[in-house]
Amino acid sequence: MLAELCEQLIPNGSAVARPGFSAYITTGPTTVAIAAATAAMLAAPQRQMLHAFNFIEELSLDWLRELLGLAPHMKGLYSSGGSAANLVALGAARQATLEQAGIDPAAEGMNRRAVIYASTETHHTVKRAAGVLGIGRNNVINIETDRQGRIVPQALRNHTIG
Repeated sequence: MLAELCEQLIPNGSAVARPGFSAYITTGPTTVAIAAATAAMLAAPQRQMLHAFNFIEELSLDWLRELLGLAPHMKGLYSSGGSAANLVALGAARQATLEQAGIDPAAEGMNRRAVIYASTETHHTVKRAAGVLGIGRNNVINIETDRQGRIVPQALRNHTIG
């Protein structure tokens, strides 16, 4: 099976791992990343158990937080890519925003309209995440951008609902 994987599957896989490929945000696997991922799958297949990989993840996230100059109480997580990152980020934003209004959407569900204002350059997974989170794909309002990809403030004012 390993020979077939190496001879058939890997050479015909994604171009992302090939030298010079740069069409996507994701990068090709490196020896260190492959070794770490393999070790994690073997030694820590269950996230809910306490093990060394939890410690390493928390420690590396703390290093990133410090490197970026974020507040000590801030936390993060690693995701498999942009789609999962958008879902998690919007879920956290939804939870925090509605909690300020005395609503726990994780417990009670969405009982009021929420709107996401996003630039016309926003990735399509933002709408997908809005659907999954109960916000609604139609409640993602695309706002015009300038030549540098920045949201045009007047365009945002024109779309803001009261």
